[in-house]
Amino acid sequence: MYLKNKINFAKAILSANLFNKRTPLNVTWWITDLCNARCSYCRVPQRKQIEPTTEQVLDLIEQMKLAGTQRIGFSGGEPLLREDIEKIIESCKENNIYVTLITNGYLVPEKINLLKKLDYLFISFDGPKEIHEKNREKGSFKKVYKALKMAPKFCPVITHTVFTKHNLNSIDYILNLAKKYGFQTTFSPLHGSMDISPTNKEYEYVFTKLLERKKQRYPVAISSAALRFYLKWGHFSTFTKEKNYKGFLKCWGGKLSCNIDVDGTIAPCCYTKDKSSSNVFKIGFKEAFDRLNENLCKSCINSTPLIEYNLIFSLNLRAIYDWIKIVNFSRRRKNGYQN
Repeated sequence: MYLKNKINFAKAILSANLFNKRTPLNVTWWITDLCNARCSYCRVPQRKQIEPTTEQVLDLIEQMKLAGTQRIGFSGGEPLLREDIEKIIESCKENNIYVTLITNGYLVPEKINLLKKLDYLFISFDGPKEIHEKNREKGSFKKVYKALKMAPKFCPVITHTVFTKHNLNSIDYILNLAKKYGFQTTFSPLHGSMDISPTNKEYEYVFTKLLERKKQRYPVAISSAALRFYLKWGHFSTFTKEKNYKGFLKCWGGKLSCNIDVDGTIAPCCYTKDKSSSNVFKIGFKEAFDRLNENLCKSCINSTPLIEYNLIFSLNLRAIYDWIKIVNFSRRRKNGYQN
């Protein structure tokens, strides 16, 4: 089934490039605003939208499968706070959908059975204790460290680090910990402009270092194509919708991927929610996806996963090759858990 999914994924990408065919291959789903942490740069818990019911979620997963979705990434808030999250993950797997989830790690020790069902678990991690807790909250490091030691024994794990002025020198600490416990790492720029935002020069330093570490075979789950793109960009606080803005990647939001918010609003990606956007719970997933407008926003410079998908969907061979290696490494580890 895994091979069949890869073939379907490749067919949809080729059809989009050759015939401009739209398929919602990749869906990022903010499943809840609830969170048991309070991070300095996150405002999601303040939104407090009404969550979809279990029935609504399971029905939508069925609709996604029929529409051609191959991967769902659950985000929040803290997805593990939903009492039905294991049932939701099981539904994805029953529909042969590749499923990932991002967490702060607090509840990982209580969710071992769920971990075994995931294709990837992403854990937010910002570095050593004093750094992690400066970005997040007191007591958070102990919880996430426990999750990082435990989770790789049950499923493939990638840490997600958001760069701020506080953790620019934490790369080697994170990479060495990844080697020790068997997880991989990814890093993203900070979304928006804040007092803790690094400068363009500081971003150049960290992405140069990551490219060097990747060449040295450290567990960096970012393609060299994406790292080189970051090094060429140099305008990390720039947000624009100008069509002729030079240097940016072709955006596939609304063509091969989309974002669903807690309230059911659909958008090309998590940075482009429009109040006039369609709602998947009101008109259905396929209809809502087909109504999406072309996404011209350039703000996904602050999301490494979106950069990676834009590269892969644009048939960038370097990105495709790197991600085949990253995923195959994780599959070998997962098969080891199951044997």
